[in-house]
Amino acid sequence: MADPGFNTGSCPCINSSVILYDRKNCETENGTPGVWVDNFKKSENWTDVNSRACYPITFGSDKCDTHDMQADPRCSSSEGNIPGYCMESFCYVDKKKCKLSPEFFFPSDLFGSRLYYSYSKCNSTVDDWKVFFSTNALENLNLEATIPLIRDPYHYKIRGSDELSNYYDDSVPWRGWQIDYFNTVAKTSNIKKVTYTHRSKGSDKQFPNSNFTSAVYDVGAGISCIAVSNFWITTERLNMTMMTVPITIEKLHLFIRKPGFKPETYFDNLLKVFLPFDSELWYFILFLIVLISILGIFFANERGSEQIIWRKIQRLKREKVSTLH
Repeated sequence: MADPGFNTGSCPCINSSVILYDRKNCETENGTPGVWVDNFKKSENWTDVNSRACYPITFGSDKCDTHDMQADPRCSSSEGNIPGYCMESFCYVDKKKCKLSPEFFFPSDLFGSRLYYSYSKCNSTVDDWKVFFSTNALENLNLEATIPLIRDPYHYKIRGSDELSNYYDDSVPWRGWQIDYFNTVAKTSNIKKVTYTHRSKGSDKQFPNSNFTSAVYDVGAGISCIAVSNFWITTERLNMTMMTVPITIEKLHLFIRKPGFKPETYFDNLLKVFLPFDSELWYFILFLIVLISILGIFFANERGSEQIIWRKIQRLKREKVSTLH
């Protein structure tokens, strides 16, 4: 079991103020030094000035406690609905010692990798914080999504006379069930806006045989944030970027003819001699044999001097020799 306490057990809490002191840039309501933490939007009525909070440099220090209740403005909301992580205990811990312990610990999402926190050390769970932080990270984000091609009913446009020009025209809105699905997901994740766009011409040049791989390339290159469609997960694409959990699975079935049983005859075994080569090659070999035989007849040696061509050649040789003499 985890040991909640100060500097006890194999994964001890630490004094985080030693690290945060050098970063102090504000004062808390109590007048103690603190560090500004941005993107804390308490409600829709908050202004940009109030979208950050001054955390004391002792935040998460020394012992297991509900530190968020003392510093996070969302945990003291008058609206009544506070996040679940507010009631969870945690503390910042010694990374080297925790690596030798069975406790789970993570780099700080608020102050960077110099600090590491642990909920399990305090008999709590990190799940509520991770869910909240990942959702909050998408708040007010403008997301650009690449669509690999026009494919009805998944993602399409109201087609004009030229389907290709419509694809590269971002002023023509995208439709389809996958567009509707992704828009619904975006609404539940605080994303401000999703803009759908086409593949880049550079990715088309890089992967001319696959519009889908071109779209994945744009994501991996940082040209867009995500690609929306039905993608096959391949090694090549995984080397470019990560894939989400599949929402549909396509099953492929390979059918082959069931081999029948036929007893082999002597003639079947005889034909096996010819199996290493195709029939076209055997025809070519037979043609060469016939051709060489014909040439052998016309160009016979001296014993076949009765052949017309041989006699003519010999006569020409003798005439040439007698002329030289």
